[in-house]
Order: sequence, then structure tokens, then C-alpha cells
Amino acid sequence: MISDLRERKSKALEFFLERLLQSEVKNSIGKILLFGSFSRGQLKEGSDIDLLIFVPNQLDEVGDACDTTSFETVVQFGESVEPLIGYLI
Repeated sequence: MISDLRERKSKALEFFLERLLQSEVKNSIGKILLFGSFSRGQLKEGSDIDLLIFVPNQLDEVGDACDTTSFETVVQFGESVEPLIGYLI
């Protein structure tokens, strides 16, 4: 059902954001934006959760933290969070 899928993806997104924003790189994150099919409500099984993460510095460190947190999210929820990380200008 779509409502179960929405709930699972929402919980996965919440888990990812909480973990990332409690990590050592939390102060290096300037802005996070949700985009893609999940943001438009066009859910389907197997689609990922797309995020844009803007950082003023420490691009590599934030990328490593996102990789770790994405893996933990897949293990916990079976849902893929795909962050794109770029510099905040």
C-alpha cells in the first residue's frame, strides 16, 4: 500500500536526518533540501529519497558522514537515501 510505503520512507528520512544532524559534521551543514519523486508524492517501491546537502566547508567529511548514515538507513529500513553534496556559496 502507498500509505505503508510513505510511512517507511518517511521514517527512513527522519532516521537519516537525525543521525546526520547528531554527527560530528552537524555544524558543517548549511542547508538540506528534499527533491525528487518522494518530495512530489510520487512514491513507488524501489525509488530512493533524494537530498541536496549544502555545506560551507568540509565537503569530504560531510560526504563520508552521509555515506555512513545512508548505509545505516538501508540496513535499518531497506530504503535508500541519496544525498548530493555541494558547496554553499
